[in-house]
Amino acid sequence: MANTPYAVSDATADMGITLMLCALRGVNERQANARAGKWRLGMGLAEDPAGKTIGFLGMGEGAWYEASGGR
Repeated sequence: MANTPYAVSDATADMGITLMLCALRGVNERQANARAGKWRLGMGLAEDPAGKTIGFLGMGEGAWYEASGGR
C-alpha cells in the first residue's frame, strides 16, 4: 500500500485485496506448477477467505476502503 490521497485509492485498495487473496489461495505456486506441466501435484484445495480475520496496519484511504469491503 502507498499513501495516495484520493488519487487512486480505490484502485490501490483493489490491488491490495487481490494480492491478499492470491497469497491466501497460493496462486503463485499453482501458476508455476501449471506452467511446468505439473497439473496434478496434489496441492489440495486452496484456503477459503470466509471466516478469516484480516489485520490492517494504518487506516489511510486505501486501508479504509479495504476494511469497508470495497464499498
